[in-house]
Amino acid sequence: MKKTVAIFIFSFFLFGSLGFSQDFDIAKVLDSTKLQLNRIDSYTADATFKVDIDFVNMPDKKASIHFQAPDKFDIQSDGFLMVPKIGMKPMTKQLDMDNYHAVYLGKEEVNGDSCFVVKMIPKKRNNKIVLATLWINETKYLVSRWEVFTKKAGNIVIDLFYKSHILPAKMVFSFELSGMNIPLKYFGNEVEVDKAGLKNAESQNGKVVVSFENYQIGFK
Repeated sequence: MKKTVAIFIFSFFLFGSLGFSQDFDIAKVLDSTKLQLNRIDSYTADATFKVDIDFVNMPDKKASIHFQAPDKFDIQSDGFLMVPKIGMKPMTKQLDMDNYHAVYLGKEEVNGDSCFVVKMIPKKRNNKIVLATLWINETKYLVSRWEVFTKKAGNIVIDLFYKSHILPAKMVFSFELSGMNIPLKYFGNEVEVDKAGLKNAESQNGKVVVSFENYQIGFK
């Protein structure tokens, strides 16, 4: 009985949302977003990583980012670097929109921008990204926020801030520490770790702020 109710509730949410959005063509919005990002053939940038975790005292780190289509991605830095696995590559390289059902949920304001809110539901069960929500700027068609739920890393929220490029000038990654595998042996002497705080990491959240400069973008 409980299973039937759960299926009914999910079906109601899905078809109710589709009914709500029947006068709005969300596919055109997603196509506009994909079209911009898929134009990128390569890019390089200088990046600064700032870790905001209560029990970790880590100096800001500099890195060099290199991307070459279709999926070659490299980060070069001296010493340990805490890099979020989700979100650093161009979004269309990690979230294949053709493998998801898009459900339009309406509009919300995010970081001062009016955005279309789109729920992405995987068509298959074996996706690494179990569920995703996109907040897409309604005039620029760039992603202002990306919330991802994965099987291994849990819930991750990525806020993206732009200046003059179609790639972000800053990204703020917010995550649950219970989903993070923190390899203390790689931290090195320059990082101070409160081991007592680490033991309680499952009840805490963390952030990594990545700022980008000196973009060199090659278009197809």
